[in-house]
This record gives sequence, C-alpha cells and structure tokens, in this order.
Amino acid sequence: MNRRGQIKLLEAVFCVILIVVVFTVASYIVTPSNPFLGRSSKSLEIFGYYLLDRITSTDLLDKVIFKHDYRTYLWEEELKVIISAYVPVNVYFNLTIYVSNMTDSIDGMPTLHVLNKIPISNVAEKDFFNKVYEVASATVVYTSRKGYILVLNLVLARV
Repeated sequence: MNRRGQIKLLEAVFCVILIVVVFTVASYIVTPSNPFLGRSSKSLEIFGYYLLDRITSTDLLDKVIFKHDYRTYLWEEELKVIISAYVPVNVYFNLTIYVSNMTDSIDGMPTLHVLNKIPISNVAEKDFFNKVYEVASATVVYTSRKGYILVLNLVLARV
C-alpha cells in the first residue's frame, strides 16, 4: 500500500507539471486580442468625421479651394496647415478630394477625378498607412457653393 500511494503521488505531481507546461506554451502561442485597439480605431473614425464636419460646415473648404483659381493656386498646402492645427501630434492624416464629373459619365454614373495635385498629408511615405495597426477612414460627400460635388476621403492613423 505504501508503494501504491507513492506512485499515485508521483502521477499527480506529473499531471500538475504537464498542465502547467501546456498552459505556458499555449500562452506564448496564442496572442490575446487587444480591446483597446478596436476602441481606439473607432475613436479615430469619430474624430475623422468630426474633422470633416468642421471643414465642410463652416464653408472653409470653399474659401480655401475656390478663393483663387484652384488649378494654379497651391490650396493643398493651405488646407494641410489648417488640418494640422486640428490633428493631435501622434495622429497622421491623408486627405484626398475627388470631384464628380458628369461629362465623363459611364452609363449615367458620374466619374470621380482627384482634385488635389499634391498630397494633403503630414506623411512623406506612400505606404505608411499600410504599416500602421491603428488606421481609420472617414468619407463625406460635399456640395460646394460653386456647385461642385466633392468627395472627401480622410485617412487617419495613430502611432
């Protein structure tokens, strides 16, 4: 009986060691989901819509783009400075503005052409937003006072 008790005790110790090793290995293999990442991405999206609302609701976009001839005037730099004033330091942005054109329509659907000739962004790298985990975008359709239909696509990233 004494030997049987010792073997049962060794079996129990071995099982405990095996269970601890399995849980340790599993914790290294499985990456836990980050609940803050989803919430932060959502807050970036909300901030993007807020920023686009601020730009479009105060006729600021009309005053910047159509103040001079938008084909020759560098309105992109002026808009970049304005957006940089709103955006926090650790947030990067890229704004692309499309203009709707009915003359080039395909099957009655208007085509979109990029209005800005230079990027409206505080990032120099083109593939920067592909490398960042926390990215959100906001898109708004805006009709200017001059009658142009503009589609604003704002991409935000937090580092």
